[in-house]
Amino acid sequence: MPSRYVSRFAFLVDCCKNKSVLHLGCSSGKFILDRIKTNTSLHIHLARVADGLYGVDIHETSLRIMKEYCHVQQLYQGNVEHLDQLDIDRQFDIVLAGDIIEHLSNPGKMLDGIQRFMRADSVLIISTNNSFSLPAFLKFTAGKYKEHGDHVFVFSPYVLQNLLWRHGYESMDIYGAHTRPPVTPSEKVVYAIGTPFLKMRPGYAGTLILLAKSKQLSSSK
Repeated sequence: MPSRYVSRFAFLVDCCKNKSVLHLGCSSGKFILDRIKTNTSLHIHLARVADGLYGVDIHETSLRIMKEYCHVQQLYQGNVEHLDQLDIDRQFDIVLAGDIIEHLSNPGKMLDGIQRFMRADSVLIISTNNSFSLPAFLKFTAGKYKEHGDHVFVFSPYVLQNLLWRHGYESMDIYGAHTRPPVTPSEKVVYAIGTPFLKMRPGYAGTLILLAKSKQLSSSK
């Protein structure tokens, strides 16, 4: 189960500081202009701290907008379920799959494809929604739960670790996280009430962040 409760955004930025990073699902698709306006694009924040940042996304228009308005380079249009077709020939300190695995029809294909971008000391970081989430359960109980229209999977910590193990990875650590600071008054009240509990029981957080290494590459060191 998750070891502690963190801020997703701040934690991921800190993990990538001074590291070479391959960011899968790097844009926000049709929401990219809003992310730029509100300064909430994770990839743009990573560009300020990473030592070499590459981004991959299937949404070509959003990549063009990022290049034009934010002067972010090394962006590649591609399907993360077919990473063998990607024209990038190097390994990275960090491979980050941020909030993308729940969108995929075949997440194992992405995990298999990531291996060629990793060394023995590389770290795979995955963030995704938590099926054991207390916030989601409360919304469901109140009849107000809505799932994102593009989500086709939801993972518990156990299932996510099983999937990674099946595709050649060993879990290093797992965290519970919140995705963004509260904005509305009602969100601030819920956040103030929920945060002390989630710090004690991070397994009930809305988001999971899992760090893993390649079993095959580690054993060949």
